[in-house]
Amino acid sequence: MRDTNEDWEKLAQDNAYWAVLTEDEFKSKKLTKKHKDTFFATGRADIANLTALIKGLIPDFSTPKESVIDFGCGVGRLLIPLAEQAESAIGIDISETMRSITLKNVASHGLNNVRCVESPEILVKEGVKADWLNSYIVLQHIEPRRGYFIINDLLQCVKSGGVASLHVPLFKTANRTEYYNDRVMYFRNDYYKNETVFIDRDNYGHPDIQMYDYDANTVLALFHKNQMTKVHLIHDRSTTGIHAYYFIAQRD
Repeated sequence: MRDTNEDWEKLAQDNAYWAVLTEDEFKSKKLTKKHKDTFFATGRADIANLTALIKGLIPDFSTPKESVIDFGCGVGRLLIPLAEQAESAIGIDISETMRSITLKNVASHGLNNVRCVESPEILVKEGVKADWLNSYIVLQHIEPRRGYFIINDLLQCVKSGGVASLHVPLFKTANRTEYYNDRVMYFRNDYYKNETVFIDRDNYGHPDIQMYDYDANTVLALFHKNQMTKVHLIHDRSTTGIHAYYFIAQRD
């Protein structure tokens, strides 16, 4: 199995913004201010849309929040708009380079209420409890056998009455040729006992962006284990053939 932690550090060092949002306009290693403004505008739009979605499902959900957590914060695309509506914000990213860039971007946006950590396990050990835990287009890049433990740690960091919104890929359409493009070279599906459909190319040096699927029953069990018994599953409306759902719940 490839070391995805190492892969993401390589991707961050090579082109952090494109690794977060794989659109052609962000491929340049020297993005202009206009490009960066566009990049962060997508984050604000995503958070605004997600906030409206959650409010429609959980009537007492409101912003600003006292504390928020963004898992897989990358360069701060979603963390910054979350931090703008919270007293404190925590970004989690395995890549040291990503965390470093995030803190620079946070400072450039005039914020001083953000810190970044390497893993959710750190927050569990600290006893951190947040009002809103979020993760979007991140778990799809983490091998599920690790991802389930991460989800459990993340959900432990939600306080009573707090909300979790996790974006989780569940399945792909039958025509896998739809997925092959210049951004993603191969896919791996975990349908039965984490069996590999497309084998990892362990000796292939380029850090491809890997894609995985999760088992919905296992994810729901983790929510239930963490006192979130009413879980809303909402399709993300993507038309790429990669079918991911928002798992949105409030802790009892």
